[in-house]
Parts: sequence; C-alpha cells; structure tokens
Amino acid sequence: MRKRREMGGRLEYHNGFTGKLIFFGLLLLGAVSLLVAVPSGGILSFVDDEGMLIRESPIGAPLSRHPLRADSLSGAVLRESRARRERALPAPPGVRVELQPHSGEPIPLTLHHGALNRRSELQQIQRAINAHLDTPRGAFTVRYQDHRYVLAVAGLLGGFALYGLLWGAPQRRLAVDRVRDRLSLGRRWIWGRRQQDWPLARIDHTTLQVRYRKQGRQRQVRPLLVLRDGTTVPILKDYSGVAEKRHRAMLSDIEQFAGLPFRAPEEG
Repeated sequence: MRKRREMGGRLEYHNGFTGKLIFFGLLLLGAVSLLVAVPSGGILSFVDDEGMLIRESPIGAPLSRHPLRADSLSGAVLRESRARRERALPAPPGVRVELQPHSGEPIPLTLHHGALNRRSELQQIQRAINAHLDTPRGAFTVRYQDHRYVLAVAGLLGGFALYGLLWGAPQRRLAVDRVRDRLSLGRRWIWGRRQQDWPLARIDHTTLQVRYRKQGRQRQVRPLLVLRDGTTVPILKDYSGVAEKRHRAMLSDIEQFAGLPFRAPEEG
C-alpha cells in the first residue's frame, strides 16, 4: 500500500484499484470477443444453383457471407491436417470439409479443423453437399458448428475475469484518524465495501510478521497490528518478499502520526 493522503488529523494508505478493474475488464472483453467474433461454424445453403456460405461465431452471429454457384464447384472433400511443429508449437491434427471449385483455392466450410472424432459427422455433411451438387434442384441447407474449444476457453477466461471483478481484486485501505481516535482497515469491491475500526487505545503496537520459504532462503513479510489483548490483525493478507522497505516506511509513518509504536520483528 502507498500513502494517498495526509491532511489534518487523517492519514490514509491504499493500494491501486483502477488498474485491477481495467485488467479484469479486458479479460472479460476478450472472453466476450471469443464468443462474438471467432468464426467456429459454417452454414451452406443452396436454392437450386444459387448458394451462400455463411461463417458464424459460437453464439450464431454471422461473420461473413460468400455467394456461390453449384456449377462452379466440383464437389466437397474432407481435408485432414496432420500434427506438425511450427515455431516449436505443436498443431493438433484435425479434419474439415472443403468445397473444391473448378479453378482456384479450396473454400473451407469452417476456417478451423475440427476434431478427428467428428470425422463421421463431417463425412455425412460431405456426402449431402455432393448429392446436391450432382443435382442442384430445390432448397438445401447444411450447418456445422464446432465451438466446444472456443466455449471452453471463453468460459475459463470469463469466469476468471468475473471472479476478479467481483471478489478477487479488492482495494485494501488503511486510515488513521486522530480526531476520531481510531484506526480503520477496509476492503472495497465494485459492489460495495467492508470496514473494521479499532480505537487507537486498543492497539499496542505494529510490527512485521516474517516467514521463510524455500528452506529458509526466501524471506517474506506482511504488516501486522498487535492489540493490547494479544490479538494480531494482518494489515495485508499477502506476504511479500520485495515490499519490506515500503511496509517499514508505512508503519514508521503511523508511529510518527498517531504514536503507535513500531516494533521491528525479531530475527530467528
């Protein structure tokens, strides 16, 4: 926490809040974008010889439209992508339906390759397309949607972002008020805040709670209130291995401002 205000008889410390909201808000926006803007399905429809290929997002929003003619296509084929390494990143094998024009590049029904375990479903789609292209009469529509992985990623990302916005990223506040003779610790979320107060006379001193990790090689501390009845109240929940100097400065400021003694921790 950093000093934010010292005026009159009040001293305030709190950590950042806006940056956390922006970070988790961007994650939530990314999750929504996956649902809205990532093409994961395709709809191919024909009325006699005139056709249209529509690519859509996981929630069914149309993203692009491509007019087609049955007499310009030689048929539909299954195209399999093999696992390979590209820039040291593995690409999983997959399969997709592609429309093969008489000239030019193949036109994929979906931009991505679906899982190999859906080959039988794609074969049925391929045969249905070829049957209509052989005799392009009447209305024909086929739809393929493979959005499981997109939904899984969007769900994980969105769930993490919502948890961070609602619960996981509170702003922590410390305020010392000499006029009201109290010290307050509080947490603030976007939906509200909680605060606990102690009269200054109930607080015996402040200190740093020390713990060692990685077999004693890593030293971590967090600031602590010690009440006159021996109860300890953490000012911050988390320990830190890099903020000890800042914690000491904060507790020293409180000592000078309110007369609450700061006792350095005993070294083990």
